[in-house]
Amino acid sequence: MSDQSLTFSVWFNQKLAEQNLGVRETARQLKVSHPVVCDALSGQRPSVNFLKKVAGLFEESEENLLRMAGILAHRPLNDEIASLLREIVKLPLSDQAEIIAFIRMKQNQRNDNIVL
Repeated sequence: MSDQSLTFSVWFNQKLAEQNLGVRETARQLKVSHPVVCDALSGQRPSVNFLKKVAGLFEESEENLLRMAGILAHRPLNDEIASLLREIVKLPLSDQAEIIAFIRMKQNQRNDNIVL
């Protein structure tokens, strides 16, 4: 299991938890077998087709998921962002969800303050 597929696995686990989705329900919505979902949740590298289905279900960019899963190369990050990400993935999923919610709140505040 690579660090890159773990990144997708963490994200995917978090999404299911946020939306209170079980493995079988997720598999049904994605039109795949539940072992395919289990494999992705456990950190095995998912197929491109599976990632495209997940992108559609969770309204996430296919490119982003392909990068998370290590299928596309990651864009270079500056050292501070890379360090931050290494620390975030060490946190429990609930803490990671709080951080993501905070970032989204800040983005929404910033967007609300933009006057066109």
